[in-house]
Amino acid sequence: MKEITEDKVPSTLEEAVQMLYDALEPADIAEIKKHNSGDVHHGFGTFLRNTWSLWESTPLTRNIKERFKIFGHGDDISGIIMHMLWEKVIGRPPWLGEHAVEELVEGYKTHWRNQGIDPVTGQKL
Repeated sequence: MKEITEDKVPSTLEEAVQMLYDALEPADIAEIKKHNSGDVHHGFGTFLRNTWSLWESTPLTRNIKERFKIFGHGDDISGIIMHMLWEKVIGRPPWLGEHAVEELVEGYKTHWRNQGIDPVTGQKL
């Protein structure tokens, strides 16, 4: 993979996915295709959370929070980015990838409700 740095942080989900996709080498693409999106997330999510400050309020995190109506836990945000990247790598049409991410987000919302947290505000229920 070509270098991803803090020097250029994307502002939107689409920019993030495209930036990551452009950084992939053919061997990276082949490796990603062997796995599901969760496997990709766990191997690369921490790097993204730290490099792109996904725990903080940035244009990228605000874009994702507003778009999916979530409070924006860093793990959830990196999961959304990585899932959309995986969808692009495996060649799913963008509308189908978007639908799959909406299902993923609903799973995150259910998780937070089960933890007694409002998934939209991050406040205790």
